[in-house]
Amino acid sequence: MKILCHEELKLLAEILPKTGQSYSETVWMLSIVRGTLREEFHGFAYEFLVDAWPDFKVVVARSCGVWTEEMAIYENSYIIYYIADCLQEAEHFLAEKGVIKWEYRAVMIKFKAIPAELYSTVCELAKAHHVSFESDTHVLVRLLVLDPGKVPDMPPPDDFKLEALRPEQHSMITSRWQYASFAPATYLKFLIENFPSSALISSTGEYVAHEVTTLGSMPTALYVCPEHRGKGYAKCVIVDLSKKLLRQGKIPFVFIVRDNNVSINLHLRCGFDLVKGQEFVFVRFQ
Repeated sequence: MKILCHEELKLLAEILPKTGQSYSETVWMLSIVRGTLREEFHGFAYEFLVDAWPDFKVVVARSCGVWTEEMAIYENSYIIYYIADCLQEAEHFLAEKGVIKWEYRAVMIKFKAIPAELYSTVCELAKAHHVSFESDTHVLVRLLVLDPGKVPDMPPPDDFKLEALRPEQHSMITSRWQYASFAPATYLKFLIENFPSSALISSTGEYVAHEVTTLGSMPTALYVCPEHRGKGYAKCVIVDLSKKLLRQGKIPFVFIVRDNNVSINLHLRCGFDLVKGQEFVFVRFQ
């Protein structure tokens, strides 16, 4: 096991896109690497562990440092990437002492979108370390990555405007977010303050649709008021936020629950591609 220094991390950012069969396969880890190098995460950080250097097969991003209250959702969290056909190497690396801090029981252990093939391995390791699995928190998702050449032109409808969200609106946004119970009350406020967002606002000032960005370049918390659904407003917000991220030199990507075909098809119409063979699991242990 090796923890990369800053100079090695810069080299990882160059090497990583070349290790997948496509850029899309590395986009999750690469966005975290680049965000760390750019110091975009505003006081919290990841350290990057590899099984070998520079000829690595496995990369683990592990949260470290002091985490603010609003970003506690990421404390003691892990992101895992391994080169295709190196599943066995990934399994062995995760089992190495010190890679996963199983002994850190004060805070829930969170795996952010681990490759589905590693799910059973992680559960077995947790059991071996007497860490219980929260069975209601595992979510199988599919990865979609934006193709910049496919982004449609989507201006706001007449009598509507597109604007960034403001921090004082975080309570409203949080009340509408289906996963609010898994995050601190100020989590979305932090995202609005520090990352791009988009909102579609009516002539009466109603926020009919909105979306924010979380770590890296991942849009999240998309919402459209029930009475305004089916009118293309979600597409308007997705496209607007995607273009903001593209202007920052970032490629947006999203994780969508595997059987949510409505959301998958919506993002396909907005220029996203479904990355075949790439399924992930969000899972937590206590």
